[in-house]
Amino acid sequence: MKLQTPRIIRHDLLRKLISIFFALVIWLAISAQLRETRVFRNVEVTLDFDPTETIVESGIPTVNVTVRGSPGALDLLKSSDIRLVAVVPEVTPGIQYCDIGISRRNVTHTPPGIRVVSLSKQKIQVKVDRKETRANVPVTVRFEGKVREGYRKTRCIVTPNKINLRGAHLLVKDIREVTTETIMLDDTMVQDFSMDVGLSTVAGLEMPRSVRVEVWVAQAGGRSSYTDLPVSILTPPKYQLEVVGQLPPISLGIHGPENALSQLAPEQIHPFVDLSTIKAPGQHICPIQVWVDGDASLLVQNISPAKVPIELALVAVPPKPTPTPKPAPTPKPAAPEQKKPAKPAAKPDAPK
Repeated sequence: MKLQTPRIIRHDLLRKLISIFFALVIWLAISAQLRETRVFRNVEVTLDFDPTETIVESGIPTVNVTVRGSPGALDLLKSSDIRLVAVVPEVTPGIQYCDIGISRRNVTHTPPGIRVVSLSKQKIQVKVDRKETRANVPVTVRFEGKVREGYRKTRCIVTPNKINLRGAHLLVKDIREVTTETIMLDDTMVQDFSMDVGLSTVAGLEMPRSVRVEVWVAQAGGRSSYTDLPVSILTPPKYQLEVVGQLPPISLGIHGPENALSQLAPEQIHPFVDLSTIKAPGQHICPIQVWVDGDASLLVQNISPAKVPIELALVAVPPKPTPTPKPAPTPKPAAPEQKKPAKPAAKPDAPK
């Protein structure tokens, strides 16, 4: 069965085709007159890159974009409605200037009825660097001021004392240390203290925000020397032993707070030896010990000589004298016996 074209279409077909052709030409002409072009300046180009590995040093690039559309649509159009995306290539460490080609294919979005005609640039230049990690960078504590007079800062511990930095290669390659914010010292500080201290940050670097700082404060110390100090015997030897001769004098140094040293007199320093454990006569090498009357923070140093030879001898015990016998006592003569007087007779009663 053959399909037949309706008669209404077949009738005068050539004239109808010519009419359709001219109608299409007229529509295209009118449509072209109803559309216009407009240039939008400084349209931002979005850069596509991995921010964990790449840093773009330059600002956001822009281009001028020529678009076409109806006057009404163009009046409502804003630069932000046109989206351009350019992919940043991977680079080696160090600043790189990359030329990235762009065209209408980089346009990812335009409003309905708007068509991009052209761009003012065929390529854009960006400044790119790679991110790097610099490990074990030492932390230096920064102080200003002084502790109270007569005291000094003896030790400082930082936790952690080394940190890791991450940032652009050109930024981290020359960093040798990181400093803390300033710790102010004043005359109220006379004992140990600890605190959290911020780090001096560097723009563009990923790093810890603070560290723990512990500071030890002690009285300022000095050293005094003493010579020709006599040595005494603290505990004499047992078992009937005695020291032969005299003990040599010694010299020593004492370290401690300056104010305590200034008040220390030689009479307050007592070198001695302890002989309580020696049991036999002869020569013995005994260590010198020192007792100091004064501040308990004073420390005895450099005793010279540290040991002295001591000779012990048996104590000579004199013989006991022979006792002289005492004569027997002479007996005393007995005393004569004395008679007691008789009691007087009772007196007769008086007559009534």
